[in-house]
Amino acid sequence: MYLKPVKPKCVMRPFFILVLMLCCSASFAQEAKRASSFKAITYNIDGSVWNTRVELIKGSAGIYDLYFVDKNFYTIPLPASFVSEQYKSQKVETTNGNDQKSKRTKNVVYDEFGRVVGFGITGCLICNDLGYQFNVHYNVNNQVDTMTGAPDSFSRNTKYEIRYYANGDVRQIDHFIAGKLSVQITLF
Repeated sequence: MYLKPVKPKCVMRPFFILVLMLCCSASFAQEAKRASSFKAITYNIDGSVWNTRVELIKGSAGIYDLYFVDKNFYTIPLPASFVSEQYKSQKVETTNGNDQKSKRTKNVVYDEFGRVVGFGITGCLICNDLGYQFNVHYNVNNQVDTMTGAPDSFSRNTKYEIRYYANGDVRQIDHFIAGKLSVQITLF
């Protein structure tokens, strides 16, 4: 027995399906909304959750960058700026404090593009602060994606990994201590 190929009843059916799919996808492709909330999860050394904090993002900023997170939600050691045209391929040190006990020295190291590749501050005997020193790495979009404690510093076991939304806003910051997740910050 031989079966004849059956001609579709509607030749336009695949075309209509394609048009319908395009219309549906276009209706969902709205402009991306910015994050409206902040969440910080703090972990115990065994990996269990110690604390969760959720807040609404009030007001707005041109971009929700590391400085925005530091100012509004969670303190992160940061240099004054990650870029300086003035200090390309230089190391800049500034000192404050009058005596040896309160004297602190800040340092920032710039690459040939004027980007910060290292920054830190010395410890302080009076204020019981050991100081820190971080090396900075950038992603292909020239955004800070990793800040790692320098090997010869008190912050050597500290690492920050940063991920971004397509619009440049910070999406997530993971803070590691001794290789274990300590705090996870999410803007959503």
